Amino acid sequence: MRALIVEALARALLTSDWTRRGMIAAVTSSIEPPIPFAEALVDGVRARFSRPPRLVVLCRFIDTYEEELEALPPPTAFEVAAMPLAMFAPRWPVRVLEDVPSIARWLEMPLGSLEGWADVRGYLDRAPPGPMHHYVRYRSGARLIEAPKAQLAKIQRRILGEILERIPVHPAAHGFVRGRSFATNARMHAGRSVVARFDLQRFFPSIRRARVYAVFMAAGYPEAVAEVLAGLTTVRTPRWFRAEREYGARHLPQGAPTSPYLANLVAFGLDVRMAGLAAKHDAIYTRYADDMVFSFDAHVRDVTSAVRAIVEDEGFALNERKTRWMRSHRRQTVTGLVVNAAPAVTRRERKRLEAELCGLARAGAPVAAVERDRLRGRVAHVEHANAVHGRRLRRWLERIVWVE
Repeated sequence: MRALIVEALARALLTSDWTRRGMIAAVTSSIEPPIPFAEALVDGVRARFSRPPRLVVLCRFIDTYEEELEALPPPTAFEVAAMPLAMFAPRWPVRVLEDVPSIARWLEMPLGSLEGWADVRGYLDRAPPGPMHHYVRYRSGARLIEAPKAQLAKIQRRILGEILERIPVHPAAHGFVRGRSFATNARMHAGRSVVARFDLQRFFPSIRRARVYAVFMAAGYPEAVAEVLAGLTTVRTPRWFRAEREYGARHLPQGAPTSPYLANLVAFGLDVRMAGLAAKHDAIYTRYADDMVFSFDAHVRDVTSAVRAIVEDEGFALNERKTRWMRSHRRQTVTGLVVNAAPAVTRRERKRLEAELCGLARAGAPVAAVERDRLRGRVAHVEHANAVHGRRLRRWLERIVWVE
């Protein structure tokens, strides 16, 4: 009986999101009646393991709680089938992968190459600078960009299209989701009395491998498969490059095609609780990547303390310097768009672009293709936000002579 209890607890922990709150909830729901030392067990596991270990290792650790386990009354029910050794029937139509060789066959590569790209053993953390590294790293302002090289980017796009995008995200998430965008995010808050913006600090690097591993486990994959998929979509910045401490653990790389959607899936619990907080105060809540927005039409409440508490409980951190409260008598901006009325780019940005287009059209000189692509992108951005403003700019764009 004790072995069954230990296994049930271990399986429950390994299929949780590896946050304290999620692990406690998983433990207390795995056995009836719930064990009285759930919090102490979770704290012990989190202190011992920084990421989910293998099932047998976790069972050995839980078994060290001898006195607590012996004192338990006979359980009336178990939940021991949460983490099968083979892939269980998935909740979503994701690609079926029963074992690690099936990943190699799916990606059409030798098993040894797959293990190298996943770097599960962390060899590249210790390797010197050279062509063997899978990412090109550079800084863009305060952000560290870790862009995967071509072959790894191809692998990640397949994971995105055939696994991740088949798992639904929360309706409040507007970033990097088909059918939603920066414009749909801003539109939700147009014409509101008060708009409040909150920023999540170092969003991608704060999402560690354990939470990504938990996403693949929740999708139905066995341990070994989830471990490789997590390895293919996370990275530990090499010691010779990193400056910030948080990059020393495996994390979501900013620059990988899989990272935005994985971040949305990891933040599902955060979105659920924020949406609940918004409903409590008759507000609207959305999130675009690390940018969380609340808007109020009446009964405005300062939700900063509640937002901070939820953010920290969900394993993130709030960037207090970027918190903004914007009332309707001043400019209100959401994901770069002004939302006091209908969403639109700022008047200054629109006028500067119009002046540039007008000047090129009236000059009549042929304009290079690279400029054409840049200007078309800027006009499309304005159109996406506000069709009326976009049509005016497009008329000028169509009058420009381009180099063939």
